[in-house]
Amino acid sequence: MPTSTFMSKYIFSNKINPLKTLVAFLVAIPAAILIGFLYGGLTNWCTFIIIDLIIYALVIVLVTALAKGIVRLGAVRNKTLKLLVSILIVVLTWYSAWSYIVNKHDLILKTFNIERTFSKIAHYLDTRSLSFGKATSSSAIDIEGAGLWIFYGLEALLFLVPVLMVFAISRDYYCETCKTFNEEEDFYIEGLNESTLLASESAGNFNEITNFSRRTTVPSSTSEISDYSKPIFKIELSWCKKCKQNGVINVHKGVYERDKNSKISYNGKPIIKDTLVSDSSIAKLIE
Repeated sequence: MPTSTFMSKYIFSNKINPLKTLVAFLVAIPAAILIGFLYGGLTNWCTFIIIDLIIYALVIVLVTALAKGIVRLGAVRNKTLKLLVSILIVVLTWYSAWSYIVNKHDLILKTFNIERTFSKIAHYLDTRSLSFGKATSSSAIDIEGAGLWIFYGLEALLFLVPVLMVFAISRDYYCETCKTFNEEEDFYIEGLNESTLLASESAGNFNEITNFSRRTTVPSSTSEISDYSKPIFKIELSWCKKCKQNGVINVHKGVYERDKNSKISYNGKPIIKDTLVSDSSIAKLIE
């Protein structure tokens, strides 16, 4: 990539492959409906709220993975379409789950009667209750009426997590030359000079990173950290596996933190985002 034409920021092409996009939608729709039926069936069968919450968390993970996979399958580089794909999958999953609960005796036919299904959902929320704690205990908490509407409204809002994960957080850099999504690698480095990193943006020259040891995960033991105030840089590196070009970098500056159980995590803020890396630098960074 010649220096004279070097652009500092990655820009999504917003291109669409009609055939791949169609295939992606044909896979997404039945898959989301099946996940919804599975979720509705499991929660309808289980009467323990804690297990219900575990099932819910697993479904959110599954829906996120499906949305991410559909974006890759359809080679979606258009951000608006990416948003629509993730919303479609979430809405279909949520609706199908409720359809199973209120239409389970005639599921296939009545699921497509959207007006009737929403009417039955409203009736369900108006007439049912949800109990927290042992049903035989005087300390059990029952939620009904407006409280039940609020509870399931919050559940619906949490279904937006996959949309956030796929649309707002997921990187999905794409090499238009090789028609493939980039390879990605995350690692941590200490001792870097922030001002040198920031000065590297315009030229895409990040060779300084190769002078330091990388850590692919946060430390597992507190004995590995001598100074919790020392700046740690998280590097998110992306490149095309085929042509070894189309390098993109994100950098966070932060510190390692230790909680009361001595579990170590990383807390940082972005200082470099969606920045292109020159071909000469990416060759050194991935060698």
